[in-house]
Amino acid sequence: MTRVKPHRVRYLLTPAGLAEKARLSQAAFEHALERYRTARMRVQVMFAATSSGWGKTHKTDGRKPVVFYGSGELAEIGFICLQETDLTLVAVIDTSGRDRFFSVPVFARSRAAEALTLAGPHARVLVMAATRTEALEREVAALGELGRRAVWL
Repeated sequence: MTRVKPHRVRYLLTPAGLAEKARLSQAAFEHALERYRTARMRVQVMFAATSSGWGKTHKTDGRKPVVFYGSGELAEIGFICLQETDLTLVAVIDTSGRDRFFSVPVFARSRAAEALTLAGPHARVLVMAATRTEALEREVAALGELGRRAVWL
């Protein structure tokens, strides 16, 4: 390691150091893939439980509408998993400021009632968060009727 300019460092790697750097990079990549696989499996279980819990009492037009609460990386994994189910994403509630999540409209929490109207009376809200915190529970509960239909990961 040699100093180049203030606040900068130059690393000179030996062949063994380069091999170790490659090994560490490969291990980090494999760890990230394992986290993706775990998240995907949790989301698939959530979707299967949501779909099977629909029951025959809620007649729909052949679709089972869902609303995502959140549009982060877990929601993106969820969107991929959704393609293998009979659930239909009709709206997203999020504070990201964007107006679309893929081709689905995004509503601010203050406009959650619009999402409920769009989704219909039997829609479920799928909370797309890896951890369930008290603050998040309060946010979802504040959605009223929509929040009472929430399914947590």
